[in-house]
Amino acid sequence: MAGRLVWAKSVALTMPELIAAIGVSVFAGCGGSDTPLVAEPVGWVAVRTLTSGDDVPASMQVSVGDTRQNISPNGLVVFALTTVGSHTVRLNGVPGWCQLSGLADRVAVVTPTDTSDVAFELQCPTVGPERLIVYIGGTLHSMTENGSQVRALTTVGQNYFAAISPDGTRIAFTSNRDGNEEIYLMSAYGSNVQNLTRSPETRDSWPRWSPDGPRLAFYSWNTAEGPNSGEIYVIDVSGSGTWQRLTFNAALDADPEWSPDGSRIAFMSERDGNQEIYVMNADGTGTIRLTNDPGLDGNPTWSADGTLIAFATTRFGVDDAYDIAVMNADGSGLVRLTDAPEIDVRPIWSPDGRRIMYSHRVAQGNYDVWIMNADGSGKRALLETSVNEQADDWGSIGASQMARSR
Repeated sequence: MAGRLVWAKSVALTMPELIAAIGVSVFAGCGGSDTPLVAEPVGWVAVRTLTSGDDVPASMQVSVGDTRQNISPNGLVVFALTTVGSHTVRLNGVPGWCQLSGLADRVAVVTPTDTSDVAFELQCPTVGPERLIVYIGGTLHSMTENGSQVRALTTVGQNYFAAISPDGTRIAFTSNRDGNEEIYLMSAYGSNVQNLTRSPETRDSWPRWSPDGPRLAFYSWNTAEGPNSGEIYVIDVSGSGTWQRLTFNAALDADPEWSPDGSRIAFMSERDGNQEIYVMNADGTGTIRLTNDPGLDGNPTWSADGTLIAFATTRFGVDDAYDIAVMNADGSGLVRLTDAPEIDVRPIWSPDGRRIMYSHRVAQGNYDVWIMNADGSGKRALLETSVNEQADDWGSIGASQMARSR
């Protein structure tokens, strides 16, 4: 048997690059003949992705005709033994947050024993410390607003109602990992987990940080008395761990949220016979009722500048179908933001106050996470799967933590 090697002369690739990408192709004649068994002239198509930014996709796909290969950001793939002529080269899987320069379809003209080089340039965003905390099937995750840079933070039990500390170094959350619903703390990347409340006779939930950092507001109810006994407390995180009770009612008080200046706490209460939103001073005094409607109002959350409160309400729907609305901090100027037939709850403001993340129910017990502009426009799904997903918090992770995580 006799044979010969057919090498490519590359326009844009060095010989080591080409060998590393495809190896050496051998065309051999058999049966004693020196004639190579090559049915038609062939060449190569080399495809590169030139990607800038931090929030890049894990991988994409590039195709030449019916042949497809995976390609990484700033990667190189070679389609060997491509027949001579014009071929469509297509880049697939470019995420919506990256900008592709030019068209996703290009034309490669292949000539015999030569390499046609195609480059796709992508500009992706630079990733800062801002992260969204979401609940996915019992596990807390952090991710960017684009749904990338996903990181699981918990591994044990059901974990939910997370809140990022003002300095971005810790996350408070609710968990049943020890057999009872209690408040826990962990680092911004899931390490150093500790039980903060340690109260087996109560159920403790919905932790929210004071803007200055050393305290958490939460609500707690005695297991012997039932959920309607819930009251709002503040606990000292950095020191003694002492609980300070802020509300004293026979009805449920829950969903506490600090104002950005730390002077007030908005919350939901059933003290007047219906779920309404109230605001009180940070020491529990001076309670004022903000909503007054036969519908149910809850989940209040302040905008970054403290002028607005977004909340969930059934006042627009039927059969307890919650929508997201926003009002001025004094309860005036109410505006409806969502009007889907299903339930929308848990509004969470972006740190700059321009967008709101929320939980959108798609089926009984199953929610997706959505994002919209603060005026209700531009609604889009962040997470859409068959697993129950819910919005928890939106804030910045500390720079020192970011550096250690990479």
